[in-house]
Amino acid sequence: MEVLREIQDTVILYANILSQILKMDVTIVDTNLRRVAGTGRMAKQVDTDISEEGHIFKQTLKTCQTQVVDSPSENEICQKYCSHIEDCKETFHMSTPIMEKGKPIGVICFTCYTKKQKAHAMRNKESFQKFLQQFADLIALKVAEKREMQRDAAMKELLKTIVNHLDAGVLVLNKQNQVVEMNDMCCEILRLSKSEICTEEVKISKTGNQIGDFEEYCVQAGGNSYNLVGRFIYLGMKEEMSFLLFKQAERTMQESLGLRSRKSVVGIDCIEGESPQAKRMKQEVLKIADSPTSVLVLGEKGLEKEKIVRAIHEESKRKDQLFLIINCAVDDQERLEKELFGIAGERSSRGKVGRLEAVSKGTVVLEDVEKLSQELQRKIWEFLENGTFVRYRGTKKYKVGTRLLFTSSENLAKAAEEGKCVYPLYYRISTLLLRVPPLRERQGDIHYFAQKYLQQYADKMKKEIHAISPKVYHCIDTYSWPGNLWEIRSAMEYAVNMMQLDGQITMEELPERIRLEEEEKEEENLNLAAMEKRMIEKAIARYGKGTADKKKVAEVLGIGVATLYRKIKKYGIEV
Repeated sequence: MEVLREIQDTVILYANILSQILKMDVTIVDTNLRRVAGTGRMAKQVDTDISEEGHIFKQTLKTCQTQVVDSPSENEICQKYCSHIEDCKETFHMSTPIMEKGKPIGVICFTCYTKKQKAHAMRNKESFQKFLQQFADLIALKVAEKREMQRDAAMKELLKTIVNHLDAGVLVLNKQNQVVEMNDMCCEILRLSKSEICTEEVKISKTGNQIGDFEEYCVQAGGNSYNLVGRFIYLGMKEEMSFLLFKQAERTMQESLGLRSRKSVVGIDCIEGESPQAKRMKQEVLKIADSPTSVLVLGEKGLEKEKIVRAIHEESKRKDQLFLIINCAVDDQERLEKELFGIAGERSSRGKVGRLEAVSKGTVVLEDVEKLSQELQRKIWEFLENGTFVRYRGTKKYKVGTRLLFTSSENLAKAAEEGKCVYPLYYRISTLLLRVPPLRERQGDIHYFAQKYLQQYADKMKKEIHAISPKVYHCIDTYSWPGNLWEIRSAMEYAVNMMQLDGQITMEELPERIRLEEEEKEEENLNLAAMEKRMIEKAIARYGKGTADKKKVAEVLGIGVATLYRKIKKYGIEV
């Protein structure tokens, strides 16, 4: 019987510990290429024969050297022997021989299956190779049946070496739950010194919550209580040692939900424009930034309302906390509810934290709020009223300090009348209503954004603009821009792409839809009836609308009063 199989329980334990440290799948095989231990996707393949596919293991046993395969599809051994090279799922592989008295007795390796794992492994290649070697040595010590004290001492020394290389906190406990070792990250998270942590018994209990792939624990130490997220691992040692790998619960919640705090804070400077309307928006943002009242930002599509709500967040006292935008226009509203409020724990499953809870000190923006189901609208209203919510299919109330902001491109008052928006929610969120005017009402900003995007795309394409026809600017300033900033950005990108080789931009370089609207205006200006109508309106505006005034208007225009009245009626001119 292979010697590694005689101590299989210990080998499996070491494989699991190493897997937790490296955050990779770990495999250990004997010299017959039979899998003695495996973690992750290999856990169910323990005791299987891999001699038909373990070509890198064979090379490791043959050379007694560590083998690193950073590109399986290009590796010479893989190309020569592997029949699955075309659909290989592995992205990185490192294996080290387990040596006893100069002879290999097995192989220990870790494997990556994603680009992210591979990048992590490449960055830490030397450290990971050292860890593999240390664990290989530990297994060799066990196989060689060294004294129990030597094995335990080696494990303790290994833990001391490793714990300060991790970006997680580590608490090593004895069977009396007394701390015998910890790392600097542990002290930083708990905000306690090593002497303070070691003075008392540490109590660790599960809360029942699951955050990502980790469990949440309540840890009582140094007279304080902490919510920590991680894994509790028992070591097969005489002293019944165990250790807790953990991170702060709030940080892990945010990481598991893919949340990150934005490093650069821009504030109202992200609201662009030189028009009076843009300046007024900035002033309104400054007034309401620190208000506890929710804010509703209304405006047509293409106005980048997300910049307004971000400015509100970044001008508030919450600017260093998380900022998250959630799109409410999704078909699966049940999934959205779980995402927002989390899932209650049951007997068969642990609870999961939602985004409102994870961003408890920051700001959450609900984009296109009118798209929420009425049930969700009512839950949001209750949260705004009481600051509490209930997780999906739960009964327990949770209280958080998350600030909610809302955006919409719809007329919510009309939506409330039609039953699409719950009235209590509409009145609750529209207390502070910030309207973003469309681009066509901000004439100074049209010119500003046109120049900005022209220069931006010219720089990006490494082109130089030498001249822009005055007619182009006239066309840009008078166009209606129904798509607002989205459309003007697209139009300027088109113009730079199509600009003449001598660096000129003329009307021909504008998108067709913009040129057509300008041509329609010109055609209307040339139309005799339209010209006549404009002349009558201009004369009435100058001389007045009274009966005597109309006589003067008719005289100036060179027509009779009766003819004037007939034309006023024909053209529908207001008098």
